[in-house]
Amino acid sequence: MANMILGPIIGGLSHEQVNLWARADKAATLHAWLGTKSNGSDARLAGKTQLKAVNGFAGIVPIKKLKSDKKYFFALTLTPSLPPPKAAYRPFRTFPEPGKAKSFRFAFGSCFLPMRNQPGLAFKHMREQQKDLSFLLMLGDQIYADDLEFNGLGRVPVNASEYRKVYETTWGNLHHRDLLAQTPAFMMLDDHEIDNDWHWTDITLQKPDIAWISRLLRKLQVRPKEEQYLSTTRVLTGLKANWEHQAIHAPAALSPNGPLAYEFEYGAAAFFVMDTRTQRVLNKTQRQLLGEKQWKKLEEWLLKVKVSHSVKFIVSSISILTDIVGDPTNDRWGGFKQERERLLKFISDHEIKGIYFLVGDLHSAHALSAEVINTGGEKLPIKQFCSSPFEQKPANFTTFLDHPAQSSFLQNQKRHFSISKINYGVVNVDFSDKKNPQVRFELNYEKDGIWKVQSD
Repeated sequence: MANMILGPIIGGLSHEQVNLWARADKAATLHAWLGTKSNGSDARLAGKTQLKAVNGFAGIVPIKKLKSDKKYFFALTLTPSLPPPKAAYRPFRTFPEPGKAKSFRFAFGSCFLPMRNQPGLAFKHMREQQKDLSFLLMLGDQIYADDLEFNGLGRVPVNASEYRKVYETTWGNLHHRDLLAQTPAFMMLDDHEIDNDWHWTDITLQKPDIAWISRLLRKLQVRPKEEQYLSTTRVLTGLKANWEHQAIHAPAALSPNGPLAYEFEYGAAAFFVMDTRTQRVLNKTQRQLLGEKQWKKLEEWLLKVKVSHSVKFIVSSISILTDIVGDPTNDRWGGFKQERERLLKFISDHEIKGIYFLVGDLHSAHALSAEVINTGGEKLPIKQFCSSPFEQKPANFTTFLDHPAQSSFLQNQKRHFSISKINYGVVNVDFSDKKNPQVRFELNYEKDGIWKVQSD
């Protein structure tokens, strides 16, 4: 008999549908039960899907034609004949109708490496203290495949089964599973799902590479040759594992190899989740971050939501409005200055208001504000909220080396705070005044075993 080893995850939630995800340890049929009562007394079998070896026995049951802004209770089973017990049912609430101004709260963050004696305490705190979250955004480094000590392998994964094993080890964390079973999640990969600072070296996306320091360290450690270098096969298997665990339950149908960008909306707030990794090219003469296909999608989205949604979140796994002094890998937007200027110019030229950047990666959290100026002299306020890490080594040096982005479109840049501790962010979107919605950032961080809050 098959066992459910990961999940459930509430993915791809909207005002009318949801993607319920799980992974088993062998071939099975995943059944989704859905009702409106907490004990499941009115639940029905809402759908099923085959969990096959080709997808690592992971899959989703998509359920459509749900009612907006309504609370449902679901359970997932691998056996069709036995209804789930009452305790198996977990709640979710569908989003309000698109364009409807309703206040809400959501959490976000990035970088989870279960490295402590009691790992996952950020997820535990979130689950216990933030009971009214509408969803969670996970901005990258959902696993650290390349971490030899904590990835469950003791080596860098080089095939699909090994990448899947890292997900099993990391996502098997009790607090991680408990939170995602009851909090809808939207995810996007960054580099460590494949390998440290990985990128393509050619515009056809056929020749990958990793950070030079990783290659050097592994050579000095006399690691196997297949770990010292990043092969195309290893990238594709890592991306396949990412698709099985993350992209498959996104709101839109995606290709396993990218670009993996997608959009969603919560009432009058719109979100664009960028893929800053799978289309990235770095060589002596070329730098590409998003790729033209994704740029077209992003620019069309910005124009589409310009008037219809008063609050707009652009989600990036890497920092947009800061540069790091002496960043040798050029791994953030500061290494792709032309594309950052393109984004800010588009915002300026089209006078798009109400933009907030949500970013991760830095192992240090911050809140920034600035103004985008246009040719007419109008000032368009923007803010950037960074939350990282859920659990990893905090980067205290970031406070000193991270500085405002150099751009001809930015002025009045201000850093409200910087905190290098294990943390997660909560964003409060208040539509009490529909003409002037308020967006506030609260950073929850752990200091000496005590959780504290810093607001922007």
